[in-house]
Amino acid sequence: MAAATSLTVALGQSKGLPALAQTDTLQKALDGLLVALVDDGDKAASATIRDKVLEQAIHRADVDRRWFSLMGFDAEILEIIQSG
Repeated sequence: MAAATSLTVALGQSKGLPALAQTDTLQKALDGLLVALVDDGDKAASATIRDKVLEQAIHRADVDRRWFSLMGFDAEILEIIQSG
């Protein structure tokens, strides 16, 4: 519960910060929450959070691949974009 409270506090404190500082603040608070979940959370909560984290990571990787494809770094994603 302390880690969840810390995340809520970090979210409030991060408002108005520059984007990179906001991201850093929230990532640290989320990391704390994930560590606490491993230490104290039940299996159902851990599985749910793991699935959400992986879902977001897949989305982020796709966005990054699409962004860098514009610079010619990932030709394979161009084929995926063009076929779908």
